[in-house]
Amino acid sequence: MAALRDGPASPLFSPIEIKGNYRFSALSKKPFSLELSAGLPDAHRGKSVAWGIPFLIDRALVVQNEPVHIPISPTQARWLVFLHTSDVRPDITNTHGFISPMRGIGKLGEPAAEYVFV
Repeated sequence: MAALRDGPASPLFSPIEIKGNYRFSALSKKPFSLELSAGLPDAHRGKSVAWGIPFLIDRALVVQNEPVHIPISPTQARWLVFLHTSDVRPDITNTHGFISPMRGIGKLGEPAAEYVFV
């Protein structure tokens, strides 16, 4: 698959290696939603650029029910930018049949992940 690039890579960013826990070919066996499964062929991998930020993605890092600990090389940076996605979750209605608060399809305003660096 050709690398995905949405434009030129900014020289202000450098990718760091984070070892994922799944080969992309193995992701089709995971219990993802139909929507996420359908998008897997279009997932960023290899040398990729998203919003001008270069990424180097060898394997996917899948986090589901438990924290995942990944060692990285000692790194000094002003910013760390992660390229991540989330599977869809159904909206849950209250006892009156309303979704409250209604955050939309993308669950706006909800935390996507917590990153802890030691």
